[in-house]
Amino acid sequence: MPQPPLSLGIIFLDDLTAIATQSKAEHILHLFCTQGSVRFNFQGQALELKAQQYAIFPVAPLFLHPQPSADFKAQMFLLSTQCIHQLPLNSTYGSSGHIALMQNPIIKLNAQQYALLFAEVTYLRARLAQTEHCFYAELILHLLCAHILDLYDIHATAHPNAHVSGKAQTILSRFIALLEQGLATTEHQPAYYAARLCISTHYLGEICRRLTGKPCRYWIDRYLLQAAVKLLCRPELNLSTIAATLNFYDSAHFARFFRAQTGLSPKSYRHTKLN
Repeated sequence: MPQPPLSLGIIFLDDLTAIATQSKAEHILHLFCTQGSVRFNFQGQALELKAQQYAIFPVAPLFLHPQPSADFKAQMFLLSTQCIHQLPLNSTYGSSGHIALMQNPIIKLNAQQYALLFAEVTYLRARLAQTEHCFYAELILHLLCAHILDLYDIHATAHPNAHVSGKAQTILSRFIALLEQGLATTEHQPAYYAARLCISTHYLGEICRRLTGKPCRYWIDRYLLQAAVKLLCRPELNLSTIAATLNFYDSAHFARFFRAQTGLSPKSYRHTKLN
């Protein structure tokens, strides 16, 4: 049976006031300005989003005090964390991009990029309403995935020589590098990474919150979940084997973690993906 739009965790908004009333801490806000401009506050910065620019707020409630121009128009939508976890993405650029966007959420576009993203968002919104589609959830998630990969490409192209500066940012970059090595599959505790970085657990947590808006456990869980999803897509592995591979006490412990992250049991997720 087709899923209703809200169950996928994609919420299109018609005006800026809805952001404050509908967004939650786990939401990512996409704000695509098509006309006019809007001034706003973001982590103590006064910024302005102009026409033909795209802004992504990894933590939606950090978009504060919007002051739109009289002719302001935009495509706006919220994505839940669960929605992001369902996407068929193998790239880890989201983590690097998240860190960059917490510094500056605005992405400047050329005419070709603007036209591409505008067409994608318009089409995504139109298809989101067609819940009678027999493969509705898969269709919507793949359309969203294509849009996000294009955003990754635009952002990465605009920052080819991006480097991390400052002590705190260097530590954060090294922390993410450890996670990208696959350590999250067996090391779930922030204390392990703090020890590897020769800093206190408290300081690591402070850096993560200040630079990304998320605790260090969020990033560990993100990479751990990516590993879990890949293993669940291998039908020859039973849940006990997967739990042991990911260093959980048992399959019940793994199931609690997976449900907390995705809203689904490992068994339900596997059934959805493999059938």
